[in-house]
Parts: sequence; C-alpha cells; structure tokens
Amino acid sequence: MESLVKRFLNNNTNLKRNIPKLLEKLSLPDQWGKILFNFCDYSHEFSSQHRRKEGVKPANINPEIIESYIYFRGLVIRLLILSQRNNFR
Repeated sequence: MESLVKRFLNNNTNLKRNIPKLLEKLSLPDQWGKILFNFCDYSHEFSSQHRRKEGVKPANINPEIIESYIYFRGLVIRLLILSQRNNFR
C-alpha cells in the first residue's frame, strides 16, 4: 500500500508522512487522516508481531481479524485506483 501511495503522489515519502498530501489529493475529510494514521500504526505492529521467523511457529491469529485487515487495505487501495482513474478523465 505504501508503494502505491508513493506512486500515486509521485514521491518517496513514507506512508504516515504522506497522509496529509493523500487527504488533499483525494479530497478526503480530516477524519480519514486519523483512520489512516491509526491503520499505519496497526499495520506496522501487526506485521512485526506476525512476521515469519525461521524455526518459530506463527502465532494463532483470529481469521476474522486477518480478513478485516486485508479488506481495509483493499478499500484504501481501491480508493487510490478509482481516484487515479478519475484524474485521467
């Protein structure tokens, strides 16, 4: 998702720092910034806790949480793609 946002905004800034620019470009209200900022924190924590480590069995993760995490990422990615398409019309 971070790579897509960098490409969308045509810069090399990390996702958290790109949030204000992303909100502006997508014309999203400030509340979205809070959602995205918190999601970035959660994503970092989630990937750190559940990263595969050699010789270590992965922790049991609630499948509903994984599904929701994937869906939310997908919604943000979809918003970026649709917005990019609309900019070329």
